[in-house]
Formats: sequence, structure tokens, C-alpha cells
Amino acid sequence: MTSTVFAKIQMRRGTAAEWAAANPILAEGEFAFEIDTGITKVGDGASDYATLPAYATYSQMLVAQEAIEAGQAQLATFNSQLTAAQNAATTSVAKASEALVSAGNAKGSEDAAEVSASQAAQSAIDAAASAAQAAGSETNAAGSEQAAAASQAAALSSEQAAAQSEVNAAESETIASAAAAVVQPLAEEIEVIATNIGTVQDAAGPLTDIQTAILEMATAFVNSQTRYVSAVAFS
Repeated sequence: MTSTVFAKIQMRRGTAAEWAAANPILAEGEFAFEIDTGITKVGDGASDYATLPAYATYSQMLVAQEAIEAGQAQLATFNSQLTAAQNAATTSVAKASEALVSAGNAKGSEDAAEVSASQAAQSAIDAAASAAQAAGSETNAAGSEQAAAASQAAALSSEQAAAQSEVNAAESETIASAAAAVVQPLAEEIEVIATNIGTVQDAAGPLTDIQTAILEMATAFVNSQTRYVSAVAFS
């Protein structure tokens, strides 16, 4: 005859603090339950209670599942927001790149315009320098012509001076000849007078003081006239 035996199995239980204080080594397959947290642990016959893994209750697993689902929803929202932010950033970067390219092109155009203006200014400077050089050449040529004219004028002045010297020399010779023509007869007359005076003195004997004075005055007059004519002739 078969008999039925009814048995009641009770798990070892206690609060989390009691389990932590006792920290027993559970037998292999032995259950332990924390009545205040709902955590269940199963012994392995070697590890103490603190090192055994914990198993949550069904309600805890439901709560955990709900938390996981909420986290997944938040993650999906975050991913959507991240995608939108990435798209916006990509658009902004593209616009910034276009603006940068446009600015670079504008800057290149400005640089080209500045280079053209600089080249034009340099061309104007070169043209002005060439004109100044040409003007300098013309000025030098004019200066050379003026110097040549001055040299010619100096040569003419020298020739005129030489001609004037020749004229002066000719005039001096003419005056000297004329003076000689005048002086020579006077000298001859003076010589005759001197001879006559000597003859008179020899014949008449000693002259008186008055006669001597008159003779000296006549001689001095003749000599002064001779010197005057000579001075005029050679001045």
C-alpha cells in the first residue's frame, strides 16, 4: 500500500544584517533568504555567505526589468537627440566650410586686386623714373652745351684780350715813337744849350749867382719837359 507523506520545507532566513554578522558557509544547494531585502543565495559548500552571488526575487526582477526598459527608452531618446545633434553639427560644418571657401575666394580676389594695383603703381613709378632719367639726360646735354658755349666765350675773351694786348702794344710803340720823335730834338737842343752854356762860361769867366740860377732853372725846365714827354710816351 502506498502512503503519502507531506513535508514542509523551510529555507534558512534572516535579515541582511544577521547574515552579514554570521557569514556562514552554506552547504551545496542550501538556500538562504534575506527577509528584509528579498535576496536569495544558494550555497556551494565552500564559499562564505558574503562572497556568494545574490538572486533577486520576482518582484525585484520586474522592477529591474522596468528599469532596464526605461533605460533603453532613455537610451533611444538620447540616440535620437545625438543623431539630430550630429546632423545639425554636420549642416553647420558644411555651411561653415562654404562660408570659409567663399571668404577664401573673396580674399583671393582682394589679394589679386592688390597685386594688380601694386603692379600698376610699380609701372607708374618705373615710368616716372624713366621720365626723370630722360629729363636728366636732357639736362646733362643742355649743361654740356652751356659748358661748350662758355668755353667758346672764354676762348673769344682770351682772343679779344690777346688782340687788345696787341693793340695796346702797337699803341705803346706808336706813342713811344712819337715821344722819341719829340724827345730826340729836345735832347739835342739841351745838349746844344749845355754846350753853349759851357762855351759862354769859358769865355766870360765865372758867372754871377743870378746867371747861374737862371742857367739852372733853364736846365731844370728842359729836363722836366723831357721827363714829362717820356712819361706820356710810356704810360
